[in-house]
Amino acid sequence: MKKNERIDFIFQELQRRYEGSTTELHYETPFQLLASVILSAQCTDKRVNMVTPHLFAQFPDAQTMSKASVDDIFSLIQSISYPNSKAKNLLGMAKKLHDLHHGGVPNDFKALVELPWVWEKTAKVVLHVLYDENVIAVDTHVHRIANRLWLVKTNSPLQTSKQLEKVVPEHYKSFAHHGMILFGRYHCTAIKPRCSDCPFQQICPHFKKVLSKNGKHK
Repeated sequence: MKKNERIDFIFQELQRRYEGSTTELHYETPFQLLASVILSAQCTDKRVNMVTPHLFAQFPDAQTMSKASVDDIFSLIQSISYPNSKAKNLLGMAKKLHDLHHGGVPNDFKALVELPWVWEKTAKVVLHVLYDENVIAVDTHVHRIANRLWLVKTNSPLQTSKQLEKVVPEHYKSFAHHGMILFGRYHCTAIKPRCSDCPFQQICPHFKKVLSKNGKHK
């Protein structure tokens, strides 16, 4: 199968399964989405969604959060991963957002990454979810799927992000981000992927390795 045929096959199947899907983070405003994405680093969306209702009840926007203390925020998010760092990160982000953008979330990549602790992945999630930008934010799931299916051959999510922007045709980018995340989160997992009912068996090098280890492929 040629490379362009492989890409079409992968994304047509992901489109069939996941078109229309969006983030699993719960939010009501752009600020709340941005804060939730920051909290989701190395943490599940499910856990973040358990924490944010209490957080946003007290600090629903950049203005109110910018006036909080690190301890105030920490007390509300301490059940997630790295709560000390994330409390400081949220406070710094809220202050900068309030000072530079009157509390609004910019729709410009450069402006977003200039905010404290907003990296490329965070900015791309915000642009994709809030502003329908055809960008692909790369987390560990997307990085894993892209390499397992040989869409790219990279060593880091940042490298994967740059390569996917080149490899994935524009007409697939509207759903590629969430399609790959959901496929990686619930099907092609890091440990014990569901290879037995995978739609990509015929083109997946990882599946062939699994068969070879089991003595079923020569």
